[in-house]
Amino acid sequence: WFFYEELYKDWHPVYENEYEEFWERNENGKSNAININPEIEIENISEGRKKIYVSTDKTLNGVASLEIEYMTEKTNPFVIFVNVGCYDVKSNEETNTNYNQFNLRGSKTLRKERIPLYIRNGKGEIIVRANPEKDAKLILGDVECTVLYDVESNQ
Repeated sequence: WFFYEELYKDWHPVYENEYEEFWERNENGKSNAININPEIEIENISEGRKKIYVSTDKTLNGVASLEIEYMTEKTNPFVIFVNVGCYDVKSNEETNTNYNQFNLRGSKTLRKERIPLYIRNGKGEIIVRANPEKDAKLILGDVECTVLYDVESNQ
């Protein structure tokens, strides 16, 4: 995310086709970062799965940089490794996800990470879950939006 966050901050898309997108640096050092405090809600779906909802101005299409605090706890002693998966949701159906799927490492102590969330028409959702979900708990601490990037990309 750190590479793409820099891209969203100072660049904008100029051309795309089925398999690639071309970006160009903004003129005069213009930044795409905007200071809006969106509303954030967290839904506990299960012990191992949470959904984060972000809503802001209905005209905004871009990317939010979320800072999340989390920790994981094994509930099955035979599980060797736990990680955390993040799945960006395009609609209200959990099965309809876009390419923004990535993993964070599991942690027995509270850990902070920044993750991207795509915003369309002022709304975005992301599922954060422990893997394997049936054998682990996910505990979320604070979730905040550190910055919004007003860049529309079809990625």
